[in-house]
Amino acid sequence: DISQYHLIVGREEIQFLRETYKFTATEDHLWLAIVLAAAATITSSEVVKQSLRKLNAGGPVSNALTKLAPPSEILGILIFGLSLAAARAIESSAQLGMTVTEWTIAVVGLGCLCGFLFSLFIGRDEDDLRVYLATVGIVTFASGIGSALGVSSLFVNFICGVVLSWTSPFAGKMYEILKRLRNPL
Repeated sequence: DISQYHLIVGREEIQFLRETYKFTATEDHLWLAIVLAAAATITSSEVVKQSLRKLNAGGPVSNALTKLAPPSEILGILIFGLSLAAARAIESSAQLGMTVTEWTIAVVGLGCLCGFLFSLFIGRDEDDLRVYLATVGIVTFASGIGSALGVSSLFVNFICGVVLSWTSPFAGKMYEILKRLRNPL
């Protein structure tokens, strides 16, 4: 039982999360999410790039780490998001009567809906400021949906971003606009 190791989050912190933020996952679900998040953080492409730059490292291992970090991040987000969606489905099965598959489809569908809402909202306007504000707005909206459902906001935003990159004619412009924010964040 992983919950016996109170290295990061103890029972008091979990109780605080439940009372303050209406956090509904069980302790075991929370530990699973923390382990997955830690694994995804360790393989962050930014961490790998900064570490290689700081250590002046190069060679085949450095190249492999650089190439493997982005797929690892994506896999981490998917596993983390799907595990929280499954945990939420299990927790709310008595109230909503939805299976894990139905809950996962609903979360993915809401992420897709957010992506299509962006396209609907932005219309044909190509003004950089309007595209930027619409991007910030849809990220905030998708985060709110994830939070309200008790699932990973990052996962809902990931699905929204995938839909936008595939369907929006502004995908390239959004990338250029948001790339300027990458370093400060």
